[in-house]
Amino acid sequence: MFAARKRRRAQNGMLLAGLGLCLYFLAVYQPLSRQVAALDQPLLKTWQDLAQASAQVTSPDHTQLPKIDAALQSVQDARALLERSRQALVARIRPAPQLTERINSSFQLIEFQNERQLATEQIWRLARQKKVQLDPNLAGGFPEYFADRRQPALLWAQLRLLQDVLNTAVSSEVSRIESISSPAVEVHSAESGRPDYLANVPVEIELVGTANAVQRFLESIPLRAEEILDRGLPEAAPGKPAYFIDRLFLRKEARDKVDEVRLRAVIRGFVELNGGGP
Repeated sequence: MFAARKRRRAQNGMLLAGLGLCLYFLAVYQPLSRQVAALDQPLLKTWQDLAQASAQVTSPDHTQLPKIDAALQSVQDARALLERSRQALVARIRPAPQLTERINSSFQLIEFQNERQLATEQIWRLARQKKVQLDPNLAGGFPEYFADRRQPALLWAQLRLLQDVLNTAVSSEVSRIESISSPAVEVHSAESGRPDYLANVPVEIELVGTANAVQRFLESIPLRAEEILDRGLPEAAPGKPAYFIDRLFLRKEARDKVDEVRLRAVIRGFVELNGGGP
């Protein structure tokens, strides 16, 4: 009898264990299995896409070749247009050969100081002829040499840009030029560690004049010397390249002077260094 009771307990234990395994299968294993299958779906989808792409590569559709050729030709035409545009832009902003030679040669301080003094005298003489007022301290805004300057030869580019801007303003017959300055030149290289190939030369100017005079000034700045003559604008110094008007602020000067405006502007020129490119 004791053996029969022990056998029944063993059978009941086995039955409970079987029920427990069934419940575990239904409540735990199947949900986990579904989650694992769901996680596999993106990988399976990627694998199927890769297999389809491989099949297309191994079996190309020759009917698409004309479209590919047309697309390639379009890219080549766009590249040629971009290169023509780049060359046209470089030709417009390229300074006179004499200035380029000076920039790419060894810097001579005495020569620069003499040229700076000459430029100061010339602008004052032109201002007297055109009856344009110049601030007495205007010469203080001309570029100067300092011993710690990294590329002193770029002073030539700063001086020429400042001369062109002042000559254009005076020739446009503005009323007065109140300030001009030559901020630091920015140099650019194609890659880190490569030589600099382009100098970005800024000039800041503040002037007052009639709306027509200021308009003549703004129209002349982006034009080369020969283009200025074709437009009937006041003559510029030979070799003047096209400059960029980076920023400008224009407002009416006074209530009692209806036609007079004040202009503050940043003007930039670009110079290739060492005859190079990017």
